[in-house]
Amino acid sequence: MEIVRYTHPDKLVTCFASSPKDALRAFVYGMHMLVTYNKGQIIPPEYHQFVALRKELREQSAPGYPQAFRDDRGLTSPGAGLVAKVYADDAGITVAYYSEEAVQGEVTVDCAALGHPEWGIKRQAVDLAPLEAGYFIIR
Repeated sequence: MEIVRYTHPDKLVTCFASSPKDALRAFVYGMHMLVTYNKGQIIPPEYHQFVALRKELREQSAPGYPQAFRDDRGLTSPGAGLVAKVYADDAGITVAYYSEEAVQGEVTVDCAALGHPEWGIKRQAVDLAPLEAGYFIIR
């Protein structure tokens, strides 16, 4: 997923999810998600989380998400257990993230590196259980 989004940051790409972690990765990388579902199959909570978060981002007109992928430019995470990616355009910055393990700390965004020097450095606290996702928006 990483190489496709990095190579084509302006293209929408589809993830064929085969595990709950794929749903979270698709969210962070701004991808559409397709899932094979059999009648009676229990849908993992991460799939529901993906749908809910994408809906929230649409409703909030999240700046740059998903078309203005900037990978991890200007982003500092609290550790390897947090996967975070940034999206930025003229309207602002969106940071999408998920945890591979329990994570507590601070995500730092250097807004100047993303075209918004007037906003300086922004910090956001995160406290996540394993396989939990979230986002924040800077405007």
